[in-house]
Amino acid sequence: MAFWRTLARRDVGVVPTLVTVTESVLRPLDYFRALVSDSTSAVHPLRPYLSAFLVQDWREQAEEATPQRVEYFRGAWPLMLKHLREMREAGVRLMAGSDVAVLNVFPGASLHEELRLLVDSVGMSPLEALASATRRPAEWLGLADSVGTIAPGKGADLVLLDADPLASIGNTRRVSAVVLRGRLFRSGDLDALLASVAAMPDLRTNDWIR
Repeated sequence: MAFWRTLARRDVGVVPTLVTVTESVLRPLDYFRALVSDSTSAVHPLRPYLSAFLVQDWREQAEEATPQRVEYFRGAWPLMLKHLREMREAGVRLMAGSDVAVLNVFPGASLHEELRLLVDSVGMSPLEALASATRRPAEWLGLADSVGTIAPGKGADLVLLDADPLASIGNTRRVSAVVLRGRLFRSGDLDALLASVAAMPDLRTNDWIR
């Protein structure tokens, strides 16, 4: 606890990104193989939106997954959570992470799952979890004057929900509309964006060097 309090005094930011463990390691190995082989939404509803290169990359990651690796992380998982609960108690700045390009970690959806893990596994309140993805990172990065909270003059990037996330953190998934740089995207607009992505050809075979 003395070490965690030192981190808190120095305002060291910690982004645990728990979702990378639960989604890319602790899932059954058969699930990973089915995911990379599927080209529809039979295994995961977002699978059709992956680029051909990302599927290739995920296939390599799936081949690297072993029962030994799963057992290692399964044993380490309780210790990870213990440390995070202690950090929270000590006042360490915990911030939500979503990651990208990691096997079975889908951009967007992974952040919702990370918020759930921070509440259900770390012990945060829904309000704390939401702050860990909005206000607290903005403060830590020195951007609180322009993003992180809703106020006149700040960037109009908002997610509008159909239910109260303070009542249940799972309600962050009930997206009604999105405001991006001041432009409103209703449910139909978001569906149209998804359809355009699904129909888009793979113009690049390699988006990054790994």
